[in-house]
Amino acid sequence: MLRLKVEDVRGLRNAFSAVSVVVDEATFQLTPESVKLCAMDPSRVAMVDLELPRAAFSEYECSEPMKLCLSLEGLLKLLRKVGAGEPVELAAEGGRLKVNVSGRYSRSFTVPTLQPAEGEVKPPNVQLTVKAKMASASLRQALEDVEVAGELVTLEADAERLTFRTAGNVLTAAVEVSRGSECLLDLSASSQAKASFSLDFLLPIVKQSISEVATMEFASDAPLKLEFVGAEGSRLTNWLAPRVEPA
Repeated sequence: MLRLKVEDVRGLRNAFSAVSVVVDEATFQLTPESVKLCAMDPSRVAMVDLELPRAAFSEYECSEPMKLCLSLEGLLKLLRKVGAGEPVELAAEGGRLKVNVSGRYSRSFTVPTLQPAEGEVKPPNVQLTVKAKMASASLRQALEDVEVAGELVTLEADAERLTFRTAGNVLTAAVEVSRGSECLLDLSASSQAKASFSLDFLLPIVKQSISEVATMEFASDAPLKLEFVGAEGSRLTNWLAPRVEPA
């Protein structure tokens, strides 16, 4: 048996929207304790790792571990019809997910389930030397500022500053955030680091953050780890492969 309920759909909708940046179909792992997902985009550039603990729901019933594969486009199309403060209940029923919405009037929708993906995706096990915590809005603004010059952002960091750089055929751009800045909440670096990432992936991920604070971890020519911790312990972690230029 599976039945989940939220009193306000915005947190759930934001989480699913963030996952949809990376994958179109999602295989959720459900247990009596939490809802989890770990998936990689078809190009194997980006990975998303989501955990929604039972505390993130007003009601949570899952009698045994199960997998549930859904089209995120279809599910989000329904959830975007739900207004703020309208309770939503999700229940697995005969190969379908039933979505019941309460509010000014009651309505119900069904979403067909898909065949769960084979195999297991695991986050990379890498040592990262830089950890920076920023206001999510400030991170988004920095990326939007440098996007005018190119599609590839280079992150550089040491113990005192974090820099975003892009270079195109016509323009170059740089945003530097120093320790003590109100938008740089914390910065630690065991060594200097420099790595480049695709803005086509990174910016949409940041735009769909589930919290007001973003934590970035990276090292030279290593994957970027970008984590958001939301209400009631909800956690969204994105991994992005670096763009390594040929020697």
